[in-house]
Amino acid sequence: MFGFGNERLVREVSSGTFNLVSLLDIAGVGQPPRFWRDPYVLGYLFGTASMLLAIGSKFKSHGDKIGPLIEKIFREFSGPRGNQVTSDLSHLLLSRNGQFLDAARISSQIAAYVYGLKQDDLDARVYVAIAKGGERALALGSDLSERAIKQHVYDVFVEENWISVIRGCHDAWAGGPLSEKDRVAQESIHAAKAVGAKTPRDAAEITMGRPFSDAEWDKWREPWERNWPLVPPPPPSMFNDGEDD
Repeated sequence: MFGFGNERLVREVSSGTFNLVSLLDIAGVGQPPRFWRDPYVLGYLFGTASMLLAIGSKFKSHGDKIGPLIEKIFREFSGPRGNQVTSDLSHLLLSRNGQFLDAARISSQIAAYVYGLKQDDLDARVYVAIAKGGERALALGSDLSERAIKQHVYDVFVEENWISVIRGCHDAWAGGPLSEKDRVAQESIHAAKAVGAKTPRDAAEITMGRPFSDAEWDKWREPWERNWPLVPPPPPSMFNDGEDD
C-alpha cells in the first residue's frame, strides 16, 4: 500500500531514532557493554521509533503493518547487530517486559508531546519535564515560542530519562557490582512500586515514611531518579489481589 514511501519513511524514522544514540556520544556516555541488549534501551528506542513511524505515516502504519516496518527501522540503525537486536525486541514484546514497556511508554509520550498530539494520562516524568522545560525557557528568555519551549521540554526529558539513565548504568552493563547506594535505592523502589508509587519522589517518601520538602528532594533525588527506570513495575495482580473485576 505504501511501497516506495515506506522506504523513505523507514530511513527518516531510523535517522530520527538513532539521534538518541548519537546524543550519548555527544554527552560522553557512549554505548556501554550490553547497551544493545538492555530492555530499557530497546524500549526507549522502540517507543520513539513507533511514535515517529505513526506520525510520519499519518497513523496509517499500525496493527499488522507496523511490525515489519519497526524491524526494518531497527536493522537500519543497529547495523551488524540487527539480527540480535530484532530478536531481543520480539522477545521483550512477547514477554511484556516491565522495563521495556515503561521506557517505550514514556519515550512515545514525549515524542507525541513534541509533535503536538493530544494525550491523556501523561506519565509523571513527562509532566516534570514540561515544568522544568518551561522554567528553563523563562530563565533564558530569548525565545518563548511554543516550538522553543517544546525543545527545552524535550531536552530536559532526554537528559533525565535517557542520558542520565545510561550514564548511571555503566557498571551494571559491564557486569560490575551495584554500589550500596544503588542497591538500597533499587530495593526501596521495588517495594514502593508494589504499593503504588508512581514517581521516584513517591518511592523516596514512601521509604522514608514522610513527605520531602522541595529542598530535601533536590538534595536526595539523584539515586532515586537514576534507578527508578531500572526497576520494572510490578505485575497488575500485585494491585488487584482480592478485587472483583
